Amino acid sequence: MTLRQHYQTSVMNALGGYQLLEEALKTYLGIYYDAIRTILAGRLHCGFSLEDFSNLPLGKLCNAFAKTSTNDALANEIRALIAHRNHMAHQSLSYMYDLSVQDSQLVQAVNNNLEMTKRVSDILGRVHAASVEVHQTMEGVVAAHLALVASTPEP
Repeated sequence: MTLRQHYQTSVMNALGGYQLLEEALKTYLGIYYDAIRTILAGRLHCGFSLEDFSNLPLGKLCNAFAKTSTNDALANEIRALIAHRNHMAHQSLSYMYDLSVQDSQLVQAVNNNLEMTKRVSDILGRVHAASVEVHQTMEGVVAAHLALVASTPEP
């Protein structure tokens, strides 16, 4: 495999990780707004759903995540990834086909892509954990409400 092929593989792996991160954020937001609707039980309207986020880019998904999560550090880490993703997506074609790009530049780009892929993988796990936490919170609130209703005597 040539160095340019290694670079191409590193780009594909990194971009795949970013796509997975976008899907994880969409899932989190879908669970979050499902939880709100469940907890509110129709007492207040909440029209947001997963479909509202299905076509948003990573930056807007991160902003929505930041507004629904208390984990500011995680939101900031996701924001920090966006510049690399955009830079990599824009430079990838020139790096693959421009023969004036030096081998040392390709090696550095492969290393950067590998490092970012590792960071995205770590963040994916943390976004998943946030989704589980929201779901568990919803279950706890619903269970407490049902227990309260069950223990309240009828008039």
